[in-house]
Amino acid sequence: MNEQAPEIAPGRPVAVVLGPTACGKSELAMSIADSFDAEIISFDSMKVYRGMDIGTDKPSAEMRSRYRYHLVDVREPEELSNAGWYVAEADKAAASILARGRLPLLEGGTALYLKAFIQGIFDGPGRDEAYRAELAEREERDGEGSLHRELERVDPTAAARLHPRDLKRIVRALEVHKITGRSISEQQKQWAAASPRGDYVFILIGLKRPRSELYRRINERVDEMIKKGLLDEVRTLWAGGRLGPTAKAALGYTELVEHFEGRVTLDEAVRLIKRNTRRFARRQIGWFAKFPEVAWHDVSGDNAMRNAVEAACSLVRRGINERAPGWNRLVSPKSRNEKGGAA
Repeated sequence: MNEQAPEIAPGRPVAVVLGPTACGKSELAMSIADSFDAEIISFDSMKVYRGMDIGTDKPSAEMRSRYRYHLVDVREPEELSNAGWYVAEADKAAASILARGRLPLLEGGTALYLKAFIQGIFDGPGRDEAYRAELAEREERDGEGSLHRELERVDPTAAARLHPRDLKRIVRALEVHKITGRSISEQQKQWAAASPRGDYVFILIGLKRPRSELYRRINERVDEMIKKGLLDEVRTLWAGGRLGPTAKAALGYTELVEHFEGRVTLDEAVRLIKRNTRRFARRQIGWFAKFPEVAWHDVSGDNAMRNAVEAACSLVRRGINERAPGWNRLVSPKSRNEKGGAA
């Protein structure tokens, strides 16, 4: 006899652990998952790619199995990924987790994916293939960064959040401006304010560290990635022609490809990875600061992470009881070891 799935009550709870790279999000998420028998949904735009393990700092296969990670190793590096695809897949994962009587726990650092999941997707107008071809030709003719400079003129807000090499999103922003006569940033802001997703109850937990400590951790992690074999990982994907436009833009991969193509030395590539990752972390801090109702925890110093875990678990329990009472069966602390691991 098939076991009947639990009734899906309204106001579905989703816990979220967010913060800049190298701040300790995975450690906190795993601790929360142990307390509530949660399953983790990654919102990292590069951890979706198979074969990109060291450079994206994926959890080990053992940890992915233990905590039932979702949306990790689900795409080939040749494939494109975007926020629309992510929201559709994350919705499926959250529904399946809740149907098993467990708590969905989002963890990651791609602010765009999290924003899209919380607020929904702004579709905008359709594609203009002729204009896209024109833009591609212009970037090739006028040099790298020319489209980003144009975007700075018509939509400085979008230009500030997009890397000059993120041609996919730069082209889309210019395309929306051409078709509608209005910036994509203005339209996204107005749409999001009018159309929040009300079918979830989000409990947001943020981690932060002093900037100097965060930068030190980033530098050390890059050195550790090089020791673990990042160079061979990227070389294998690059030599096999497997790095599609999205995957190739990943931190660590972009810089090492430049080294393989003879544009920079290995030492310079490593220096650039560290610098670009620090800059990315700075942008993450700015992006996540705009998310409302985040319970922030400074995890520097002795016992700080343990205190953050206790506070986060208390917040999740209270958030579900008060804001999603139809799901209060999820709040009883459970031991993953007692349960024998995730099913």
